Amino acid sequence: MSLGRAPVRRRPTAKLGLRNAVFGLGIIASLIAELVLYGGDRQEIAVAFAFVQTVSFALVLALFPTAAEALVTKRFVRVAWMFGALGLWALFQLAPFPTGMAREGWAAVDASPAITLDKFATLVELVKLLGLGALFGLGAVVGRNGRRGEFAYAAFGAIGAAYAGWAILDFYLKGRLGGSGPSDGRLTASLLSPNVAAACLGVFAIHGWIGALRASRLDGAALFKGADGRTRLPRTAWRWIALMVLALWAVALTASRGGALSVLLGFGAATLATLERGPFRKARGESRQARFPIALPFIVAGVLLMASVGQIGDRLKDSSTGIADRAVHTHVYVTELGHLPWTGLGLGTFQRFNTVIANAAEAPRFWALGAMHNVYLQWLYEGGIPGAGLMFGCLAYVLVSILGMTRGLRSESAWIAAAAGASALFLIHGLVDFDLQVVGVAGLWAFVLGAGFGAAERAHGTLAGPELVAHQLKREAA
Repeated sequence: MSLGRAPVRRRPTAKLGLRNAVFGLGIIASLIAELVLYGGDRQEIAVAFAFVQTVSFALVLALFPTAAEALVTKRFVRVAWMFGALGLWALFQLAPFPTGMAREGWAAVDASPAITLDKFATLVELVKLLGLGALFGLGAVVGRNGRRGEFAYAAFGAIGAAYAGWAILDFYLKGRLGGSGPSDGRLTASLLSPNVAAACLGVFAIHGWIGALRASRLDGAALFKGADGRTRLPRTAWRWIALMVLALWAVALTASRGGALSVLLGFGAATLATLERGPFRKARGESRQARFPIALPFIVAGVLLMASVGQIGDRLKDSSTGIADRAVHTHVYVTELGHLPWTGLGLGTFQRFNTVIANAAEAPRFWALGAMHNVYLQWLYEGGIPGAGLMFGCLAYVLVSILGMTRGLRSESAWIAAAAGASALFLIHGLVDFDLQVVGVAGLWAFVLGAGFGAAERAHGTLAGPELVAHQLKREAA
C-alpha cells in the first residue's frame, strides 16, 4: 500500500513546482517587459498591459480557489474596498459637473464640460488603476505562498540583474556609437528619464542587498566569524551581491542626486526590516552589537560606488542645477492650490491644466514638463481631496498593516523587507520627481508591496492558539 502511494504523492508536488515557476516568471517577465517598453508611457501600451494584468488576476482567482480563499482576510478586503472607492471616484470625475477652475480649463481646451478636463485621459488612468490593483493582488498571492514567494524572489532578482546589465550595456554602446538624447549623457535605461531610471534600478539594488543579508544567515555562516575577524560569506550570498553592485552601478550612471539619496534611505529601511523581522532577529540573551558590523561594509560600498561613478559627483558639487527651476514650478503649483476645486481636475489631465495655470513668462518651461515632479501635489490636483485621500489612505493602511502584522514576529520572508525598502525609496523620491506617474514603475512597486502584504499575512497567520494570545499581549504591553 505504501509503495503504491509514493508516486501519487510526488506528482502533485512536481505539478506545483512547475505551476509556481510559470506563475512567478510570467508576472515578473511582464513587469520587466512594460519597463522595457518605455515604462508603458504610451497610452495604448499601458492599456494593453493593464488589461493583461487584470485578466491574469481574475484567472488566478477563478482557477486557483485556494489562492482566492487565502486572500479573503479582513485586511485585504479593507484594501479592496478603499481601492474600489478610488475607482468609483475616477468614474465620478467623468460626470458633467465642472466646478471652479475646471470651467476655465474647459474654456481653454474647447471641449464639452465635465469634472475632468480630459475624459479619455481619465478613462485611461482608470484602466491603469485596475492594472495596478491587479498587480497588488498578484503580489499578495505570491507572498502568501511560502514556496511560490521564495521562487518569485529569486526570479525577480535574476530578471532584475538582466535588466540592469542591459541598461549599462546600452548606455556604453550609445556613448561609443555617438548616440545622443535629452539625458545629457546620463543612463535612462528604457524609461526616458535618468531620475526615474535611478528609482527603478534602486529597487533591484535593494532586492539584492536583502538577499545577501538573508543568505549570510540562512546558510549558517556569519559574515564576521571567529576570533581572527576574517570576513566569510556563503556562496549563495555572492549572486545577490552581484545583483546589488550591478544595479548600483546603473544607478550611479543615472547621475540622479535625488535618486541616489532615496536609494540609500531605501537601503536603510530594508536593512532595519531585515534585522528586526527577518532571520537576523536575535534571541534576548544574544548581543545586538553584531548586527551593525554586518550591514556597515555593504552600506559604505554603496555610498562610495554611487558617489564615484559617472557624473553624480560633479552634480552633487553643483547642487543648484535644476533646483531653482523645481522651486519655481513648485511655488506656482502651491499658489494655485487656492483656486483648485475640491473635485480635482481629473486623473491624467496634467498636460491640460498645466497650460492653463502657467503664466506667459513661464509657459514654455511649464509646457516642457511631463509631470509635476511631486507625486503628492499632482495627485491632489488631479484627484482632488477625495481622490488623493483615498489613494494615500490606501497606501498608508497597507504599510501600517505590514509593519503591524510582523511586529514581534520572526518572519523569514524577504518580501516584507523588500516592500519596506521600495516604499521608502518611492515615497521619498516622490517629493521631487515623478517615478510613480510612470505606470511601469508604479506597477513594479504595486507588485512588491502586494508581495510584502501577502507575506505579512502569512507570517501573522502562522500564529495560533496560545502563541497568538501571547503575541497580542506582548503588543499591548509594548
